[in-house]
Amino acid sequence: LFVTFLVLYLYRVSLEGPTPFPGPDPVYRFVYLPLLAVHILLAIVCIPLLYYVLLLAVTHDVADIPETPHPRVGRVAATLWLVSFALGLVVYALLYVVY
Repeated sequence: LFVTFLVLYLYRVSLEGPTPFPGPDPVYRFVYLPLLAVHILLAIVCIPLLYYVLLLAVTHDVADIPETPHPRVGRVAATLWLVSFALGLVVYALLYVVY
């Protein structure tokens, strides 16, 4: 699901370009841009973590997974993804609902 969304989003941005922020400049500089930067950074960090977790899941037996870094890295990846997802919703709301 994450990969599908990422591919579709990047495809849309490549065709239409970035959406301009319609709100006031102080909100743009001090709220929107920092939220967007953290959202993008966390999404980028999640990609290799998710790949690593999936690689561990595919290459190990189910009984051996608790002894691998899979649970720890999975918790970190899930937490970062949830924060990135929540910030994505806030960014969407700032772009299309609030302003």
